Amino acid sequence: MRQLFFVNEWHLPGQDVPETQSLKKGDRMDYFISDMDGTLLDGRGCLSENTIRILRPLIEKGLHFTVATARTPLSAVPLLSALSVREPMILMNGALLYEPQEGRFFSFTGFGEAAMAVLTEAEQDGVEGMLFTAEEEMLCIYLGNVKHSMWDGYFDWEAAQIPALSRTIRSGSAASLSGKEVIYALYMDDEPKALGRMAEHLSGCQELTVDFYKDQYTKNRWCLELCSSAASKGRAVRCLRERIPEARFWAFGDSRNDIPLFEACDRALAVANACEELKMLADEVILSNTKDGVAKFVKEYGASLALRR
Repeated sequence: MRQLFFVNEWHLPGQDVPETQSLKKGDRMDYFISDMDGTLLDGRGCLSENTIRILRPLIEKGLHFTVATARTPLSAVPLLSALSVREPMILMNGALLYEPQEGRFFSFTGFGEAAMAVLTEAEQDGVEGMLFTAEEEMLCIYLGNVKHSMWDGYFDWEAAQIPALSRTIRSGSAASLSGKEVIYALYMDDEPKALGRMAEHLSGCQELTVDFYKDQYTKNRWCLELCSSAASKGRAVRCLRERIPEARFWAFGDSRNDIPLFEACDRALAVANACEELKMLADEVILSNTKDGVAKFVKEYGASLALRR
């Protein structure tokens, strides 16, 4: 098992760092998990310079920090490289966990047969997109018959640097992948009509979680994300608990898909820009994502522990 750090063993920049000590029986390790869009990231979908300046030194000194996001590894991993996150990342809304130190994926949650059948039916309306499959511990990508300009800039292989991610973009649709373990699907269009019909068709399938929305970063871009209903950020946290039962989990979020994350963690914090439903479930409301709420809370929490020592 990896070396574990108790929360008051990580230190603010400039403080002396004692020799690392293992957790003793009964100790609790604080483990921080943040949603990305609307929570950790700023209004442009980036890590602010201030968040990087606060969190990176703390992570380097032993802070246990990671993310729980609906993003795929192609976008999440490059963004988080500025923080040098070492802990397992919860990706694709919990359908996949990624171990950055080992460069491998684990704990895949795939679509069931009924989900694949209804997805095949939905694609017959002429909408195809990007499907991710788990094949012998490799993550593979299949792209349907879509406007490839829609995906320009999405495949940043050099930035991703993930050994377990196949760099070959294969041609495929739900119908052709019925025998494979599909874990996530993403559809994009510059108009909402076709994707809206598809979302309505799929919403009746209890094996799928369907998220249809207007992209907040790109003008005239609509997205439809699909994952297994058995996958969630909460389920992924429970998986991490099995690996590190000594941990006390802290959640940060802003939207309804963070509810399972809040329910699975010991402490829940909503950013000020969060939806009202999530704020009602939170133990505390912190500064908004545009004011570096997550980073400032973690820094202040560490400082309060230092003062109590």
